[in-house]
Amino acid sequence: MIHSQLNFIKILCFCLLFIGSSALFGQRSLTKDLSELQGELELTEDQLTQIAALQEEMKTEMKSLRALEREERRTQMKSIRSDFQTAVEAILTTEQLAAVEDRRAEARERWEARRAQNKAMAEEVKNHKETEVQPVLLAQRAKLEAQITDADKAKIDQLRDWLAEQKEALKAERMAQREEQKARKAEGEVGKARKKKHKKGARKKDHGLLFQRLKNDEEHAAIADALVDNYSDEIDALAEEIADDQERWKAERKAIADKYITEEQRERMKNKKKKAKSNEASRDELKSYYKKLGFILMEPEAGEASTTTTKSDDPHQIRLYPNPAISTQTLEFRTEQAGTVVVEMIDKSGNILRTLYSGQMEAGAHSLQVDVQDLRGQVFYYRIKDEAGVSSKQFMVNNN
Repeated sequence: MIHSQLNFIKILCFCLLFIGSSALFGQRSLTKDLSELQGELELTEDQLTQIAALQEEMKTEMKSLRALEREERRTQMKSIRSDFQTAVEAILTTEQLAAVEDRRAEARERWEARRAQNKAMAEEVKNHKETEVQPVLLAQRAKLEAQITDADKAKIDQLRDWLAEQKEALKAERMAQREEQKARKAEGEVGKARKKKHKKGARKKDHGLLFQRLKNDEEHAAIADALVDNYSDEIDALAEEIADDQERWKAERKAIADKYITEEQRERMKNKKKKAKSNEASRDELKSYYKKLGFILMEPEAGEASTTTTKSDDPHQIRLYPNPAISTQTLEFRTEQAGTVVVEMIDKSGNILRTLYSGQMEAGAHSLQVDVQDLRGQVFYYRIKDEAGVSSKQFMVNNN
């Protein structure tokens, strides 16, 4: 009985695999879907026998392709799979095919929903980095610049130039690969989807490939090692200055992730962490090294420009947490002199939604607790006006 069940699962696996398993199963467990479909499809013994014969025939044909060149083999495999799919669809009844199509539709809906969630999460993470993290890091990098010797500044410039060249080389290689794929593949919906996936994946990998090239280049790897060694203590001290900020950023990033990550994804992440735990010490050391190197390579001009911009465009040094907010948010700001201060909440069109404060304030630091439970939407702004000027700060609400 167990043997019979295993054969059924194996045959059904091949059957559904070539009918479109990627769309059918999405990110769910293959075994789980097969066990559910086992009852839904109700394959007869005759159908199982026919599918098993087709499976053996396909395996034999696939083995015969091993001697062919890669591209020719891929073309032939595609043809064999297409023939197998057509043959299996001919074996299934109309009701069985409808059951498979229904599951496909459900999987597509789940995939589209997950895709939209991932896009929204990426936007929130990007916004958080640009508005909360980057300005502080640039300010700290400007402090480090004053401690770097002229000789080391020249080495940093040399390393920046070399990494820029390598980045362009990686980009050219990726473009060449894309053009080669265009020439090899016939245009189609599947081909287009694969190209988009490749393009996204390639961009994500570029950063890692860049530092892999650095590791393999003795001259520039030695320069990087020396710079990290020379300024490791200074960077640690600068990091300590913003330790509270880093804890807040961590909590804010977790709040963003908690909104989007499912329990299934969270469980997979836990399992990955368990598997990687044996190399945790060496991985953390490597992570620390590249963080420090990346900090050193930040453009000091960008840091100085950021400091100037912050002072003129944000005279009130507005700070928010958590951002995004769910129910309440802390708004912190400074006033350079005593006088009348107006604090407003506005929407993207500049409409005043709420006046949070209007009156006299002393010079110094101030803090307001803001209730955002009644807000519907995502992006809003705080606007602060006094004699020093007008400042605004974007914030997001995740209470839908």
